[in-house]
Amino acid sequence: MKKLFAILSVALLSGAASFAQDVASAEDYGTNVKTQAYYDDIWGKGRYTHISYSIAQTGTDFEDPQKAAFGFAVTKGTTYRFPKKPLAGMIKVGFDINWVDISMAKYKNSHFWDVDLSDDLYEDEFSLDIGRWNVMIGAFGVGPNVQIAPFSNFNNAAKYLKAQLYFHYQPTFGMYIVADSSDTEISYSYCNMFQFGGNIMWKFIGIGIEGHWGSGNFKQLNILGENDSFFGDSGLGKIKRRFANTRIYLSVSF
Repeated sequence: MKKLFAILSVALLSGAASFAQDVASAEDYGTNVKTQAYYDDIWGKGRYTHISYSIAQTGTDFEDPQKAAFGFAVTKGTTYRFPKKPLAGMIKVGFDINWVDISMAKYKNSHFWDVDLSDDLYEDEFSLDIGRWNVMIGAFGVGPNVQIAPFSNFNNAAKYLKAQLYFHYQPTFGMYIVADSSDTEISYSYCNMFQFGGNIMWKFIGIGIEGHWGSGNFKQLNILGENDSFFGDSGLGKIKRRFANTRIYLSVSF
């Protein structure tokens, strides 16, 4: 009888201990889920869109640098951050992928439209001068990212304030367009472009600044120019063109 009682006592104690452990595990799981949801609320899903105003310039070995009258850019991408639980409760590291990066700049010292109609109907002249433009289309840019939310442990709106730094390599197809009264030319090249910048975010919106620079060996085409060619090979060699831009942007993350 005593032996049976001892066996039942051990079984009950083991069952109670197992139940207590299961309860503790459930509580820990619930706490972890709540904690992860808390951090997810602060950092979001990592998708971003940058709308930039660009201060741009370009040049070659054969000409002085040209400054842009204005420039714009749009970038869409995703940040993948690690670990799930931030380091020290406030730091996450990871990498960005720029799915698309499109920019354009209009360079100075060229008027937009030029029409000359003479008094002689047989000598009417129409000339189009849209000046000098640069168009860049990039995709699949990639690079490291580090972000800090210094007030993430605060129980108020300050917890959503974040700052980040990043560096990207951005593969890009570039076009440099010159259209004046005498000729129209387009040069094109694959360009190795780079980005280094940072931003300050609150919840899903923020402001940032980045440097965007690089170069490409441009091949020139003539379009109905002096040689009356239409997208024909100009016969000229490649010219290395360099770009240096400063972008000031509005960032939206969701």
